[in-house]
Amino acid sequence: MRFLDAVSSLLAHLRLSKYSPATVDNYSDQLKRFGAWLTREALLDLRQITKAHIDTYQRHVRSEAISVETQALRLRAVKRLFEHLTAGGQLVFNPAEHVIELRRADRL
Repeated sequence: MRFLDAVSSLLAHLRLSKYSPATVDNYSDQLKRFGAWLTREALLDLRQITKAHIDTYQRHVRSEAISVETQALRLRAVKRLFEHLTAGGQLVFNPAEHVIELRRADRL
């Protein structure tokens, strides 16, 4: 399964679900970053992504000099992508299912 096809499908779903254009743009931007990481890791088919790959990406995001909110947004976009693919029957297993999302209240 090609990454760009999966992202296009998710973004279309978000638009149809009446997500704000800003939210759709944010997801698109964060998923482009994930796509660049996948390319560097030579992971060209989303069906080959495992929990270990997601853990590695999570460590990569957490090592970046960005805010906690931006880190959470990057991981949330990836989690939503795999939830979308699993719900649509395009993937059997969601490798990002274990990712715990940070919420603003959790920071207090």
